[in-house]
Amino acid sequence: MRTIQTQVQINGDRILSVPLPKDIAEGTYQVVIIMNSQPDPDDTPDEIVIIVPNHSEIAKGTLRAIIRDIELSVEEFIELL
Repeated sequence: MRTIQTQVQINGDRILSVPLPKDIAEGTYQVVIIMNSQPDPDDTPDEIVIIVPNHSEIAKGTLRAIIRDIELSVEEFIELL
Protein backbone atom coordinates (compact mmCIF):
# COMPACT_ATOMS: atom_id res chain seq x y z
CA MET A 1 0.00 0.00 0.00
CA ARG A 2 1.30 3.41 -0.88
CA THR A 3 0.14 6.95 -0.27
CA ILE A 4 0.86 9.54 -2.95
CA GLN A 5 0.31 13.25 -2.43
CA THR A 6 0.04 15.20 -5.65
CA GLN A 7 -1.85 17.98 -7.36
CA VAL A 8 -4.74 16.88 -9.56
CA GLN A 9 -6.58 18.55 -12.39
CA ILE A 10 -10.30 18.12 -13.09
CA ASN A 11 -11.44 19.26 -16.53
CA GLY A 12 -14.88 20.44 -17.64
CA ASP A 13 -15.93 16.85 -18.42
CA ARG A 14 -15.20 15.93 -14.76
CA ILE A 15 -12.20 13.81 -15.76
CA LEU A 16 -9.49 13.65 -13.14
CA SER A 17 -5.85 13.76 -14.30
CA VAL A 18 -3.32 12.52 -11.78
CA PRO A 19 0.42 12.57 -12.47
CA LEU A 20 2.02 9.49 -10.91
CA PRO A 21 5.64 8.72 -10.03
CA LYS A 22 7.53 6.73 -12.67
CA ASP A 23 7.95 3.75 -10.31
CA ILE A 24 4.19 3.00 -10.27
CA ALA A 25 3.82 -0.21 -12.27
CA GLU A 26 1.31 -0.48 -15.08
CA GLY A 27 -1.75 -2.43 -13.94
CA THR A 28 -5.17 -2.18 -12.38
CA TYR A 29 -5.55 -0.45 -9.03
CA GLN A 30 -8.41 0.50 -6.79
CA VAL A 31 -8.01 4.20 -6.00
CA VAL A 32 -9.73 6.10 -3.19
CA ILE A 33 -9.74 9.88 -3.51
CA ILE A 34 -10.59 12.18 -0.64
CA MET A 35 -11.06 15.82 -1.60
CA ASN A 36 -11.55 18.73 0.73
CA SER A 37 -14.38 20.75 -0.84
CA GLN A 38 -13.65 23.81 1.32
CA PRO A 39 -9.88 23.92 1.66
CA ASP A 40 -8.40 25.56 4.71
CA PRO A 41 -5.59 27.92 3.58
CA ASP A 42 -3.41 26.61 6.42
CA ASP A 43 -4.11 22.97 5.52
CA THR A 44 -2.18 21.32 2.67
CA PRO A 45 -2.60 19.21 0.65
CA ASP A 46 -6.29 19.64 -0.22
CA GLU A 47 -6.46 16.23 -1.87
CA ILE A 48 -5.23 12.87 -0.70
CA VAL A 49 -4.93 10.00 -3.14
CA ILE A 50 -4.84 6.50 -1.72
CA ILE A 51 -3.94 3.68 -4.11
CA VAL A 52 -5.37 0.30 -3.15
CA PRO A 53 -4.29 -2.95 -4.82
CA ASN A 54 -7.08 -4.45 -6.96
CA HIS A 55 -6.97 -7.93 -5.44
CA SER A 56 -9.81 -10.23 -4.40
CA GLU A 57 -8.49 -9.95 -0.83
CA ILE A 58 -6.49 -7.19 0.85
CA ALA A 59 -4.13 -8.10 3.69
CA LYS A 60 -5.24 -6.96 7.13
CA GLY A 61 -2.15 -4.78 7.61
CA THR A 62 -2.66 -3.13 4.23
CA LEU A 63 -6.30 -2.36 5.02
CA ARG A 64 -5.36 -0.90 8.42
CA ALA A 65 -2.73 1.30 6.74
CA ILE A 66 -5.32 2.54 4.23
CA ILE A 67 -7.77 3.34 7.04
CA ARG A 68 -5.01 5.18 8.93
CA ASP A 69 -4.02 7.13 5.80
CA ILE A 70 -7.60 8.36 5.32
CA GLU A 71 -7.58 9.43 8.98
CA LEU A 72 -10.41 7.21 10.18
CA SER A 73 -10.58 4.80 13.06
CA VAL A 74 -11.40 1.19 12.24
CA GLU A 75 -14.80 1.72 13.89
CA GLU A 76 -15.53 4.81 11.73
CA PHE A 77 -14.52 2.88 8.61
CA ILE A 78 -16.83 -0.03 9.51
CA GLU A 79 -19.74 2.39 10.05
CA LEU A 80 -19.26 3.63 6.46
CA LEU A 81 -19.60 0.12 4.98
